[in-house]
Amino acid sequence: MDISIAMESSTDLGLLIGRFEDLEYLLELLNGVWESLEFRLEAISEKEGHYLFIQDDKSKDTAEVGIVEKRGDKVFAFTPAVHSLIMDAYARYIDEFGDPMS
Repeated sequence: MDISIAMESSTDLGLLIGRFEDLEYLLELLNGVWESLEFRLEAISEKEGHYLFIQDDKSKDTAEVGIVEKRGDKVFAFTPAVHSLIMDAYARYIDEFGDPMS
């Protein structure tokens, strides 16, 4: 029996967040509702298509930061913590203000 194994390259890894333009729209929504929190993406100049996702809690003078990667029109988080950070902010928005798509 022959067994074939295909190794994934690092560009194949990541947790899907969604479309990049939807993430940008989400950040606009989030920045308009909580005064103490600021959400932003900052391009990493050394790595094309890579961004720092920043959730800045001004009331505590702290920030949570993680890397996301834009591949085509999709965006991926490299770690479960960053994926959860984004998805938890979205879930909180829905809980407090309802689904922005409806």
